[in-house]
This record gives sequence, structure tokens and C-alpha cells, in this order.
Amino acid sequence: MKTRLSSRIKTLMLALIIAAGSSIHAQSIEEAAELFNQGREFINQGNNKAAIEKLEATIAMCDKLGEEGDELKQQVVGVIPSLYYAHAKSLFDNDQIEESIEAYKTTMKVSEKYNDIETYNLTQGVLAQLFLKNGNDKFRARDFEGAVKDLEQSLLYDSLNTTTLLLMGYSYRRLENTDAMISYFQAAVEIGGDNDRNARSAAEGLMTHYMNTGARLINARNTADGLKYLDTAAIYGQTGDLWFYYAVGYNSEQRWDEAIAAAEKAIELDPNNRENVAKYNFEIGTAYYGKKDNTRACEAYKKANFGRTALRAEPMIKTLKCN
Repeated sequence: MKTRLSSRIKTLMLALIIAAGSSIHAQSIEEAAELFNQGREFINQGNNKAAIEKLEATIAMCDKLGEEGDELKQQVVGVIPSLYYAHAKSLFDNDQIEESIEAYKTTMKVSEKYNDIETYNLTQGVLAQLFLKNGNDKFRARDFEGAVKDLEQSLLYDSLNTTTLLLMGYSYRRLENTDAMISYFQAAVEIGGDNDRNARSAAEGLMTHYMNTGARLINARNTADGLKYLDTAAIYGQTGDLWFYYAVGYNSEQRWDEAIAAAEKAIELDPNNRENVAKYNFEIGTAYYGKKDNTRACEAYKKANFGRTALRAEPMIKTLKCN
């Protein structure tokens, strides 16, 4: 971008030289051209701030001249937003971050004033990224309230950035603001779609939230509401744990066949974790026991006799006198 910006300024400055040379008809025009020449010299020195002051003064003088100054003014107007952008960037390059943010904000206003859409859009994107960086830095420093403030500013300049939306969701989760967390995660999912990494992470966050809420309700014997939360979780993703909680809920409601199917789905999704497979099989055993099919219950309880789940499986194996 630096090369393109420098090229643009040089091209416009050449046009300014030609315009100034052909438009000097009166003392006032000569004064405007002199201001321009001073600005051009500052540009050559790399002093964009001073160049801006001289070129803004040139425009002001051209405005007083009316039609006589229009040609020179239009040429100067073409380079002003780029100089503002270059000045803001130089502040950023010198690690004057807060100063650069204010300078970029000014650049946007100037670009809008002079109808420079390219510089306006470019600056808008830079501001979005600067506030996102600040928000991310504060999030890593565990300043979650500060992160939210900066990320809100970032979204003012780019409301469709799924990285920002995802980080907002994470920040509100740390602040225990569940409604806001859900809102930003959902926005990231809707905007990003299936192929966006941030959208997938947001979907995972939603699934985990609804699954854990459903599991807590099921464990508290509020099975009907717990299963509704699991249904919402399933919209955003499928895991072995999700289907395990389905199995627990279905067993609680004595929906034995659905419990077996859910636990088998859990094994299908998570076949390599022996600890988890054991607890999935325990729910299968519980369902067959409820169906009074002790043979199959024994088969499942034997498979469940591993790790932590063995503490529950062994008593059932003894009770059923499994061979």
C-alpha cells in the first residue's frame, strides 16, 4: 500500500505543477501557487503534516478566488486525503497508536469531505483492525470490559468482521453476560457461514453453552427442559458428549430405545476415547436393564467396566450376575 500511495501522490503532484503553471494570471493565483510549492517541498521532505497545512491553505485561497481558483483547487483536493492517510500511517509506524487512531479518524472525515471513496474505505478498514488489535490485547490481558469497548469501536467500522464478533462473544462469556455472548456468537455464525473458521468456533461456543445448560437441567431432574436445550445445541454441532446427555435424559424419561440410539451415536462420534466409550455403554446397559433385557444389559455393562465408569458398572454386573 505504501508504494501505491507514494505513486498516487507523485502523479497528483505532477498534475498540480502543470495546473499551477498554466493558471497563474493574477497575484492571488501566484500566492496560491506559492503555498502549493511550499506544500510540495514538505512532501519531498516527508513532512506530511506540514504539507497538509500548506495545501489546505491553498484550497482556502482558491475558494476565495472562485472560478479562477477552481482548477488548482480540484488538483490539490485530489492529493489531500492521501496525505492525511500517509500522516496517520507514519504515526502508527512510530508506535504512536492512539495518535494514529485519531489521525485515521480525521482522514475518514477529510476523505468524505473531498469524496475520496478509495481512501475512505481504506482508512475505515485500518481503523477496524486497529481497534480489533487493541481489543485482542486487552482480552489477553484479561481486561474483558476494556476489550468490549475497543471491539465495539471496531464493529463501528466493520460490522461484518467475524473475528471481532467471535472475540466479543468470548469477552462477554468471561463477563458472564450470557445473552450478549449468544448474540455475538449467533451473529458470527450467520455472517460467516459454514466455511468461516470464526463462525465454526462461534457455533462450537453456542453448542457447548446449550449442551452444558441442558446437562445441568437433566442432572437436576428437569429433563424435559434439559432435552430442549440439547435440541438447540444440536443445531450448532454434534459431539459424543452431546449424545451422551441425550442418552441420560432419555433414560431418565424411560425412553429406552431412544437412549440406546443416542448412546450408540455417541460411540460413533467418539470411538477412540475409552473413558468416554465406557460411559456411553453404561447408558446402553441402563436402557436394556430398563427394557428387562438382562443379557444385553450385561454385555453393555461389561464394556462400561473401565476407568471411572467401573465404579458404577461393577455393582450392576454383580446385581445381574453377569457371566
